[in-house]
Formats: sequence, C-alpha cells, structure tokens
Amino acid sequence: MKFVVAEGATSGKPAWWLLDDAGRRLGWSGRTFRSTAEAHAACTAFKAAAVGSRFEVYLDGREQWRWRVRDERGATLALASTAFANRSDSVTDAHATRTGAGSAIGP
Repeated sequence: MKFVVAEGATSGKPAWWLLDDAGRRLGWSGRTFRSTAEAHAACTAFKAAAVGSRFEVYLDGREQWRWRVRDERGATLALASTAFANRSDSVTDAHATRTGAGSAIGP
C-alpha cells in the first residue's frame, strides 16, 4: 500500500489517496484541501490514526455499500474510493485499509 498526495483530476485541488499494491484506489481524503501541504498533513494524521479509528460500513444514497473513517468527534477522515455490490466486500476493503494504512509507504 502507498499514500499519494496530488491534485484531483476533476477538482484540480489537493487531496490524498491510499492505493493498494496493484494501484487500485482503496480510499481517499473525502475532501479537497487548500494546499498540498494541508493535504499532506491530513494524510500523515490519517496514517497515524488509521488503526485506532472508527470504520463504518454503510449504504449510500444509491444503495451501494461504502466505508468511511471517522475521528472521535465524528468528522470524516477518509472515504472508500469505490462502491461495493455487497456489504461483505466493503467490510473486507475497510479491514485491509485499517490494518495496512499505518505501514503504507508515504505520504
């Protein structure tokens, strides 16, 4: 796994992404930032807190399964990059992120 901080293709604003070893996007910051430095700091904070954070699996408005990570105040720290056809796949992906993000390369 590795973290990447870059400008988003559609927004042109900085954000961070977590990629698996095959380059598939597992998660992203869930929002854009004012600067690359701010995105980098948020990524570093998520990496440090991932193992102890609260991961939630939920159905979105389109009835697709997703996961998100919230801090102790309830603020969203990360979102799944993809939607899943079933809850089990979302749980598996969230678990991989939770266990692997702390030792991922980067940011």
